Amino acid sequence: MKPLTLLIITAVVLGVGIWFAQPGTTEPKTATLGTDSESSLLVAEELAYDFGAIRMANGKVSHEFKFRNTGTAPVALTQLFTSCMCTEATLVMIGREYGPFGMPGHGFGPRLDAVLEPGASAIVRVTFDPNAHGPAGIGPITRVASLENDSSAPLEVIITGQVTP
Repeated sequence: MKPLTLLIITAVVLGVGIWFAQPGTTEPKTATLGTDSESSLLVAEELAYDFGAIRMANGKVSHEFKFRNTGTAPVALTQLFTSCMCTEATLVMIGREYGPFGMPGHGFGPRLDAVLEPGASAIVRVTFDPNAHGPAGIGPITRVASLENDSSAPLEVIITGQVTP
């Protein structure tokens, strides 16, 4: 077999192997966490907020997402982070603020050391800076803030909007 043919076959086989090794799609994430009704369950009042038009001239915009532990066990809130450096998230709980937290760097982000007791509520305040990307940042945006915990999937809240000058 010619070396060029062998190289092409190897590249195709390797490409197909990489394609099939990628993880498949997962189930959509919800705001309810936990293994059963007796465990810890985080339930958000809303999972997404649309700011509509966000004028760069007006500066930062914020929205608060309220959630509650509807389970019978405490939930350890372990990490809060955002999907972009233009967005910050702050946890507000029992009169105390944790953060602000941003996009994780090339390592691990700072840990959040908070516990939400059964029946207690808290807020994730998400703040978006439309000027962070400069003039190139005009147009539609979608950003995510993720609150990791000792239950199952993270609680993810989404902000959207249209950045204008």
